[in-house]
Amino acid sequence: MRIAIETSASTEGKGAIAYCSEYLIKHLAAMDRENEYFIFGFFFSDFANKVRSLNLPDQNNIHAAIRRVPERWVRRLEWNWKLPLIETCLLPRVDIYHCPSHRLPLIRKAKCVATFNGLVFDVLAENAQTLLRYPSQKPFLDQMLGYQEPMSQMNRQAIERAHKIIAISHSLKGELVRYYGIQDEKVEVIHPGILHEVFHPIDDRTRLESARRRLKLPEKFIATAGPAGIHRNFETLLEAMRILWNQNKLAEYSVVMAGRKNEYFNQHLEPLMRQWSIRDKIVATGHLASHEDLAAIYNLASVVVYPSLYESFGFVPIEAMACGTPAITSNAACIPEIVGDAAVLLKDPLNAQELSQHIWTLTQNTDARRLFAQKGPIRAQMFSWSQTAQKTLHLYRKLAAC
Repeated sequence: MRIAIETSASTEGKGAIAYCSEYLIKHLAAMDRENEYFIFGFFFSDFANKVRSLNLPDQNNIHAAIRRVPERWVRRLEWNWKLPLIETCLLPRVDIYHCPSHRLPLIRKAKCVATFNGLVFDVLAENAQTLLRYPSQKPFLDQMLGYQEPMSQMNRQAIERAHKIIAISHSLKGELVRYYGIQDEKVEVIHPGILHEVFHPIDDRTRLESARRRLKLPEKFIATAGPAGIHRNFETLLEAMRILWNQNKLAEYSVVMAGRKNEYFNQHLEPLMRQWSIRDKIVATGHLASHEDLAAIYNLASVVVYPSLYESFGFVPIEAMACGTPAITSNAACIPEIVGDAAVLLKDPLNAQELSQHIWTLTQNTDARRLFAQKGPIRAQMFSWSQTAQKTLHLYRKLAAC
């Protein structure tokens, strides 16, 4: 088979989809030397650096098919005007075309696979009034609601064009059926993996203390991670900690928020922290240079809290669990499917009082901490990139045989 896998590149740090594509390609290369893989992408500015950032395996059956074309031209011709520019002019001849997102081009001479990574805009549109709890959230909610219709159109187009859809959780598969009426048999659930060589319990205290100094982390802290957004519900974590601090509990603890500071953080969360007089208790790391830095934060944290209202997989809690750190997360969307009984699930992720009680319990109860420290890494072993690649290759073979 000749298989094209679409990829993207950025010199400002990769997003989750780009990382997932990289790890899938790496593990497909490790297990499959029979089929030919063409790693396809298109970009123009800073071309050489972006190509280097792809980290493609150096292997005879892995070929770079990266085209230096302005992205805006491709978007206009391929998706706005619906002209098959990619297949006609940019793509080598292939049997399978795998797009790692819902932006599937018009491919007529190959079997197409599209990976759906979430339906956050559809879910937000349905639950908009529940999400809006602070006036400063409204511009961000309005912005996201504005994306819902064009994203929905692109989803429908991908569903129509694809021969198979990969959903990254069973929960997401159910949402695809519910929102888009897609046939059950057209959707294959393939969970992504996590990097077990990075996210694991670290016993080297010298290494951890070095990371603490470099990242300017406090001695004791509760951690969360990921880009802030209205559905991530970091407000409830901040409110829960404020409740504890006001009760003179966990005074020695700070909150570490790992990840890039975006507009939502700067224009909504940070003013909220100042309004609540807790800004000096919050450490926002900004962009982290590596996954190893994030793993160090998970290992140094007493508890990782991720009260998100919507996830289609939920990397943060499962990565923290892989590190042996107790996690508190939401009983929402896919999260129970991923974490099982190896994390504390919030009955109501908007209830700061409930969250504060769980944080207090896990910081004070050694037996509870030990239990989750044991169960977490075992649960995390269920999600590996080698397994993801194996299931994806099996899907390619089934499609090619049709």
